Amino acid sequence: MRSKFYFAILLAILASIVGSCGLIPDTETVMLITPSATPTWNPLTPTLEPSLTRAATRTPTVTPTPYPTVTPFATRVPSSTPGPSPTSKPIFTKTPGPSPTTEPSPTPSPIEVGFPTVDNTPLVAALYNAGNRIVILAHQRNGDRTKWDGFARVLQKNRYSVLSLDFRGYGGSGGTADFNRMDSDILAAVTFARQQLHADRIAIIGASMGGTYATAALGDPLVKGVALLSSPAKVENFSVSLSALQLPDPLKYFIGCEADALYMAALTDMFKQSIAKQDKLHPVRAELVSLKCAAHGLEIFNGPQQERLTALLLGFVQAALQ
Repeated sequence: MRSKFYFAILLAILASIVGSCGLIPDTETVMLITPSATPTWNPLTPTLEPSLTRAATRTPTVTPTPYPTVTPFATRVPSSTPGPSPTSKPIFTKTPGPSPTTEPSPTPSPIEVGFPTVDNTPLVAALYNAGNRIVILAHQRNGDRTKWDGFARVLQKNRYSVLSLDFRGYGGSGGTADFNRMDSDILAAVTFARQQLHADRIAIIGASMGGTYATAALGDPLVKGVALLSSPAKVENFSVSLSALQLPDPLKYFIGCEADALYMAALTDMFKQSIAKQDKLHPVRAELVSLKCAAHGLEIFNGPQQERLTALLLGFVQAALQ
């Protein structure tokens, strides 16, 4: 036993001598362990042995297939001449239409029509066609149908047809100016509008004597309104009917200039008579308007009250034919 012990000591001495002389190959690294280099063992720290270390997983790099380059529709090829600065407008834009306008659309020109009275007097009228709501215009003694042309076009642009007549003996109408029979001229115009123009409803506006004769149609169910402009209650032997004035319908307008005293007084009297017998159950539709002017009838259109008169008469038509 002692011989083996001494033999082991001898081998250790020989190994130390040989190692100090550099005779052992460099196949191993001899670590000299000093107290400061001694690692602290932690049971939770995994042993980093080469055989147990997993190589890091490498994610393969995928190079995407390049797509062809698409040039946008709006891309411009640069040129040597500088162009306008780019804007933020879209590529596709809707071509703007015409700007809205308040100008009325063109209206057809008036045409001349003719029709007879009950006593076979041929009458002529200008027809401004715009539908089956008809406005009959009757002129005053010192005029004819052409005096209504400006207002007739206003009515036509507002989609009212206009029948502007020449009384017998005036303009293109036949016969003589018989002031005792001109009420039949109004009735002939109403008949023509009903039968030939297929009127749905009718309003009549008369200037001076034209308004007086227009009251002859107050009892016609198709006539929805009559307006008297500077009209007297009587012309020659024809007088305004009191019973016709007092009918609840149609609508009645009495318009004149306050300084045209004689005719304004007649209008005021007719208005008062029209509402004299009205009651709550049967109110009369009537209006009296006194304008600050001195003109008579159609002459008001030539003065400072032109716009006011136009608005009044247009409002009357709208109220009567609504």
